[in-house]
Amino acid sequence: MAPYRERLKGRRWSRCLPVPGLVVARWNTFRVTVPSESPSGELLLVAIVEMAPGDAATGQRYEDAVLGLLDRHGGSVERRLRSMDSPTEVHVIRFRSRAGYESFVVDPDRLDLRERIGEAAPTTRVLEVRDV
Repeated sequence: MAPYRERLKGRRWSRCLPVPGLVVARWNTFRVTVPSESPSGELLLVAIVEMAPGDAATGQRYEDAVLGLLDRHGGSVERRLRSMDSPTEVHVIRFRSRAGYESFVVDPDRLDLRERIGEAAPTTRVLEVRDV
């Protein structure tokens, strides 16, 4: 078992059905399905971030801080979009490797930020995507 999965043992898993060719994860309650590696080794993700009801500003500050951690894991935000009514964001994120994504998911600073805001933490669905 990969080291990052060892660290995830005991976490509550969300109820997501795996879709072949996609990675689906909730960054606050994990469920990860891992497809085969892409030829380049890069990982392109779309994160759909739903802010907690009544806590959009807190969720947006959390996302600002967390997205700032991507660089240390070889990740970058290609696009960050917000819905017109503000409670949903869509992020297009690229990692140089799957290992970078895996280290981001268990980053102690990210986990600490999430724990500190508690129920105000956004719910995030992550999809691994590819150009068609």
